[in-house]
Amino acid sequence: PVTFLTGLALGYLAVKTGSIIPSMILHFVNNALVVVMEIIFDLIDNEKLMAVVDLSIMGAIIIAGLICTVILIKKHKERLFTFEKPETKVSMPSQIGNAFANPCTIIFILIMIGSGLLTSVLGTGL
Repeated sequence: PVTFLTGLALGYLAVKTGSIIPSMILHFVNNALVVVMEIIFDLIDNEKLMAVVDLSIMGAIIIAGLICTVILIKKHKERLFTFEKPETKVSMPSQIGNAFANPCTIIFILIMIGSGLLTSVLGTGL
């Protein structure tokens, strides 16, 4: 559920800002926090201290998130859940074509095909 809700929030942010960059930055920060927490946990031997550090980091993230949420709601309360229609209408076939012509999509599909072939031939995936 957390991953799904995070995806919804990042998607909403991308739609509201008209750019995917803020969502990418937040995704990077989220992943960086996980890596930093793993490094910290590898350095700590005491389980009680590890629990305190974990709760402290999570608490700080939650408090920062709530503060940012309140600030954004106060700043954009009149247009928080309104979406502007784009000036140009792009047909659905064109949107689908653009999605599959995206280099990231092509690379992802090639990796999935390669992984599937390796799994079926060698019994191991990527």
